[in-house]
Amino acid sequence: MKSKIYPQRPSSLAELGASLQGEGMSMLFYDDGENGSQLIAKTFTVNELTWPKSKKNIPAEFLDKPTSTVVILGDRNFVKNILKDKEFSANIYTDGTFSINMNDVDICQTYIVQVEAYNQAWPIAYVLMERKTKESYVTVFQYIFDHLAPELKSLKIKAHMDFEAAVHTTIKEHFPFVEIIACLFHFDQVCLIYV
Repeated sequence: MKSKIYPQRPSSLAELGASLQGEGMSMLFYDDGENGSQLIAKTFTVNELTWPKSKKNIPAEFLDKPTSTVVILGDRNFVKNILKDKEFSANIYTDGTFSINMNDVDICQTYIVQVEAYNQAWPIAYVLMERKTKESYVTVFQYIFDHLAPELKSLKIKAHMDFEAAVHTTIKEHFPFVEIIACLFHFDQVCLIYV
């Protein structure tokens, strides 16, 4: 009986993304205190074979599955409202967690992007990723800066993040208007591991 009422349990991140974009997803609607609003789910297929220069650099898992899926959840109206008073600069905070996972669905990490406004950090994007690669992060930040929060491109942005090489490379190469601020908490964690 449940399978007729609820969507089938997804077996992949691509299926999860497709189900979030389907009809009847009232769980993505919420009361914003005005007219109500909706989280929009966007699913992207990322070609992971664009970065290696020779076949010997390609990890075996990429040869078996040369694409990965990224699902981004965000609300454009919410982002517009929290950024409307920003004139010169913005702080964004990013971090990923590996503890949120679904059985049978290959999610490498849940990545959260927050923007500081009104003296607190507001989540503007929840990202489900199969891989932590430069190509996946390019897809994430391209969507955020072009569609979800285009206002950020006109501001001086400081991105507070951990020391993940793929994210730093992505920001430096593709989004030069963003200044990276490495997080002291994550630095302390790395030091404790190697000390």
